[in-house]
Amino acid sequence: AFEAWGDERWLCRDVLERYAQEPLDTLEKMIDHARWLQCEGYKAVFEEIRKTGVKPGMYLECFQLPSKEFVDDLLQTFDQDRLVLAFSPTTGNEQLRRENGKLFSNAALLEMIQYLQAKKVLFQLYYTMNPVGETAAQFNDTYIQMKYLHMVYGLSKNQIFYQRVVLDPLAGMRKHKAIKVEYN
Repeated sequence: AFEAWGDERWLCRDVLERYAQEPLDTLEKMIDHARWLQCEGYKAVFEEIRKTGVKPGMYLECFQLPSKEFVDDLLQTFDQDRLVLAFSPTTGNEQLRRENGKLFSNAALLEMIQYLQAKKVLFQLYYTMNPVGETAAQFNDTYIQMKYLHMVYGLSKNQIFYQRVVLDPLAGMRKHKAIKVEYN
């Protein structure tokens, strides 16, 4: 099925613009319409799964935060004991998050965490330590957010993950007093 729809199928800009019926001249417009199209696709798939009467497990990683309605749809479709929802804030700094294509605020992230906990949905968060252009202050925002999620919301090390990116000599996290840089 690789390249079954043609060479440029990662973004599918032509498909998005056909459904949007407007030029998608900004990244935010493209992401909004891509999310809408993906959501409609998921709804159709979920409906077909429900028709079978089987509630399978699901591990789903979302690039953006899902809506509460989407979470409810997941819960109606999949076995909650075998459902894991993952999303990647990337960073605790909203400006850097937006620069990396994530269109949600820290407040929206906390609201979703509260919703998922209330619904007893297992979820995981993925952060990137030292994304391109991260300053020491921005790294500190991430560090503080991760500690806050652990202390206030009780999130465990099995729910908050961080990927270490190869450090450059001027990386923001090198200057943080709580981080011990290890060399291989």
